[in-house]
Amino acid sequence: MNIRKIALLVAFLGLFAGTQAQNRQLTVEECIMEQRGKLYPATLKSLNWLPGTDKISWLEEDPANKDLERLVILDIPTKNKSYVTLEDVNFGLKNFKVMYSSPSESLKDFKKWPPISWESANVMQLRSGNKLYNFDYTNRGFWQDNFLPAGAQNEDRHKATGHIAYTNGNNLYIKPKNGNEFAITYDTLPGIVNGQSVHRNEFGINKGIFWNNAGNMLAYYHMDESMVTDLSYYGFNSYPGKNTNFRYPMAGQTSHQVKVAVYNTATRRIAYLETGEPVEQYLTNVTWSPDDKYIYVA
Repeated sequence: MNIRKIALLVAFLGLFAGTQAQNRQLTVEECIMEQRGKLYPATLKSLNWLPGTDKISWLEEDPANKDLERLVILDIPTKNKSYVTLEDVNFGLKNFKVMYSSPSESLKDFKKWPPISWESANVMQLRSGNKLYNFDYTNRGFWQDNFLPAGAQNEDRHKATGHIAYTNGNNLYIKPKNGNEFAITYDTLPGIVNGQSVHRNEFGINKGIFWNNAGNMLAYYHMDESMVTDLSYYGFNSYPGKNTNFRYPMAGQTSHQVKVAVYNTATRRIAYLETGEPVEQYLTNVTWSPDDKYIYVA
């Protein structure tokens, strides 16, 4: 986010700031019971920048139907607002169903807003089930972008190409925007994991798949924890309770080993970064350089 956008956002948020502070001593009950109630900080739901613009969007209660929400789009320099309702989205969906969907395909109207991500200044992406749709709010155009096969997890979509990398079980796959999904890894041994978060999410690790900027190279974590002791716990999240096995190295025991692999979509070959010793070291902050010539690992 550049300095100009930061300044615009600060100016915008200033519109919502109170002009006078109110001093009142809170009760113990309020401090404990209202942390997620009236004392919870006010926020703008689903706040997003529209790419390449000085516009932001967020969700608010729809005055025409208080059971629903509408999307507000604010042009910060001019203070002009425009609005998108679920009725607009479902109008586009209806036309899409008439034009392109098969009789056997079940496409239901949106009853509430799904997570929103902006593809461009006019086009937002919406997810329904395992399918990704694009919606142009300026003309209510609606079309399918891609879909996720059954069992897909940890998905990471490359915005420019529309390709989706994901895991199924312990292996890594790619679903191209136009084409059938295919496997990158074929590991079957217990304890070999690809494309998932590693090192128990320490040091800020929260994913295991990393597209490069061009969308033709895919870095991912490859973890071997077959040497780690297999433990178990009895869970009560379902009835009856279920025993679950997991691998966890106790103090002084052998830990898992992680590599960073890179898959080339053109050659369909995999290379591994030479990260040296010790093999049990943490590999964090995997990042591609802007020109895609280097991978940075901390």
